[in-house]
Amino acid sequence: MSSWSFRARLVLSFATAALLPLTVIAIFSSSLVRSAFQRDAAARVAQAGSLLDGQLTRDGVELRDKLEALAEDYALREKLYQYAEKGRRKRAVQTELINWLEKARKERGLPLVQLTAADGTIVASGHEKARFDQMDPRTVELAARFSRAPVLALEQGVKVKGLALKVAVDAGEGDSRLVLSGGLLINEEFLRRLPVALPDVLVVLMPDGSLLASPTPEGATVRAALAAESAALSTAEADWVAARLRRSGYLVESVASRVQQLDPVRVYLATSSRPLESILRELNLIFLALVGVGVALAWLSGLVLSRPVTTQVDGLVAAIDRVASGDLGARVAVARDDDLGRVARAFNTMAGDLAENKEKLLAAERLAAWQEIARRLAHEIKNPLSPIQLSIETLRKCYQTGRSDFPEIMAESTTTILEEVARLRRIVQEFSDFARLPSPRLIDSDMNEVIRGVVSLYAGLDPRFTIDTDLASSGSRFVFDPDQMNRVFVNLVKNAVEAMPDGGEVHISSRRDGDYFAVTVADSGAGVSPEARARLFEPYATTKTGGTGLGLAIVHRIVSEHQGSIALDPSWTRGAAFVVTLSTGLAASEADA
Repeated sequence: MSSWSFRARLVLSFATAALLPLTVIAIFSSSLVRSAFQRDAAARVAQAGSLLDGQLTRDGVELRDKLEALAEDYALREKLYQYAEKGRRKRAVQTELINWLEKARKERGLPLVQLTAADGTIVASGHEKARFDQMDPRTVELAARFSRAPVLALEQGVKVKGLALKVAVDAGEGDSRLVLSGGLLINEEFLRRLPVALPDVLVVLMPDGSLLASPTPEGATVRAALAAESAALSTAEADWVAARLRRSGYLVESVASRVQQLDPVRVYLATSSRPLESILRELNLIFLALVGVGVALAWLSGLVLSRPVTTQVDGLVAAIDRVASGDLGARVAVARDDDLGRVARAFNTMAGDLAENKEKLLAAERLAAWQEIARRLAHEIKNPLSPIQLSIETLRKCYQTGRSDFPEIMAESTTTILEEVARLRRIVQEFSDFARLPSPRLIDSDMNEVIRGVVSLYAGLDPRFTIDTDLASSGSRFVFDPDQMNRVFVNLVKNAVEAMPDGGEVHISSRRDGDYFAVTVADSGAGVSPEARARLFEPYATTKTGGTGLGLAIVHRIVSEHQGSIALDPSWTRGAAFVVTLSTGLAASEADA
């Protein structure tokens, strides 16, 4: 796994080296395309704004020229003079003036034309004949503020309504002086007359909140969306039209017209960003394909180029794992004369040194262990020799002095000598068992059956003691040496009983935990002191009177040779609890190893 991770990191480095430049190029190219598109859109919008202003200016000049020519028309001046006279024919003259103005509007190409008195009263209208003698103060204001200049203003007639380009000039003289105004509506027909195509959508927001959009299907869609937006939001919010268009995927510019305005209007020119998004999607697909090909080539190149390195590393890692598991004979084949080759040679040297040092250390440990055992064994043998010597000396002295109670002393001394000889025999036997303990004979067995057999040995021997069990319902069958494990649990139960001289309870439980099987032997005795815990499994370490100190050492050795562990359970507070944990993964073939 480690060697593959190393190879993967090498290959990933190659792939990253190919991926980074392609990613930078993709981001840079997308940025260039977006900037170019935005510059082009801005240029188109600026050009369209200039064209719109130019068209308004040209139409305004044409309107002014037509109105000034109309104001100088002799027929109109004559009729205005007649209208100014007081008399019963004034209404008839006004009717003639209205009819003449309508005819003149058509002949001179004036969409809107109107005569207004100085007080704001409409005298005659050429585009709405029925609109006369009504008040229109806005036309008087238009003439006063913007005399002869083209102006954008709202037309608020009965039938004709909307934004219009208007011009107001003086007509007549003296008492017959009136304001002659004319104009044309800014509507879809006007937009169609622009000399070149505008950007995708032109939107005009009127002072009354109404909207005008380009006479195209896209313009109709935008106009409907904006109309729905204006019904839901406050149209007084600044640039809400621009915000709505941007959310719909348009690049929007607000155009400030150079034409004067009686009523404020806002003109927006919008270019759809859909072509840009389409181009960017195609570029992204191309770059993704390039990235895929580049990464695949880099990956293959990395695999090929890294193979010699990773092969050497694989061997080195495998050898390290063998050394870590205890095989100090592992060596690495040195096939290179570079840095990796030097590392391999250094590893082989190190492994050889470790093996040599391990042998020396094991020899020293064995010598030290046997010296310690010999010291403790001598101590254990010395203890019974003293009472034997004292008993023999007592017998000799009593015999020489001819004491009358010699038979009683003889019986007592020989009893003591026999007891101590039996103790010596037991010490020698346990030492022999410890020194010559055979290797485990691993066979498929049931641990719960072994435990039941041990319990049956002690059941009913002494009414002061009770032994209860809580054994695992399944998973107790695996490979171990049943004879040696029987010896382990006999020893543990014996220690538990001896720890409770006045009686008590012994509890044995077992459980399966994944690949391990644990058995706990607990008692209700005095427990183990902290001082004794540190030397609990050492040979000849005992706290019992008459104990040899080899019982738990033998238990520990048996469990260890089963690749298991034994320890005190710190959570058990009523006495002492030993937990034996064994691996269930041993194979029966290991019995011959």
